[in-house]
Amino acid sequence: MSSTINISTLVDFNNIVRAVDSYVEILNIKDLNIKTKRSLIADGQPAFHPKLLLKIYIYGYLNKIRRSSRKLETEIKRNIELMWLIQGLTPSYKTIANFRKDERR
Repeated sequence: MSSTINISTLVDFNNIVRAVDSYVEILNIKDLNIKTKRSLIADGQPAFHPKLLLKIYIYGYLNKIRRSSRKLETEIKRNIELMWLIQGLTPSYKTIANFRKDERR
């Protein structure tokens, strides 16, 4: 008999990732001039929504993972909070790095 655990139950209601999620969800991405790069997709994989990438960026900033997209990629695969925040999706370090580069202000 196997039991599955809902990842949402592992992230406390007062956890900062819930605030990050709520904050990014109310933002108007168009007003921030954040764009998707659908034309750059070579392998047919759909583009990650810019809100998802912004959540990763903010999470990294809050957790002092500011300069390494590779470290963020590692955290995405092992950190329960980050898994919850980005709903189990797994963008690569290159996707994260490109977002950082393209949206630098």
